[in-house]
Amino acid sequence: MNIFHTTDLHFNKNWFQWIEKEQDKYDVFCISGDFLCSSKDETVQEQILWVSAWIVNFKKPLIVCS
Repeated sequence: MNIFHTTDLHFNKNWFQWIEKEQDKYDVFCISGDFLCSSKDETVQEQILWVSAWIVNFKKPLIVCS
């Protein structure tokens, strides 16, 4: 079993998109730490909506500990 683990994405959309492209290489994904960042251009509510949609559309098993 191949497990992908990363932490503290701080609402870096490029990192989220890169992880999404890696789905075929791993069996399980674990993301811990901070998903959001108060210093971004998007509001926290906008970030929550974007990250929530990203999680819902993720194809592989995803463990989230934020």
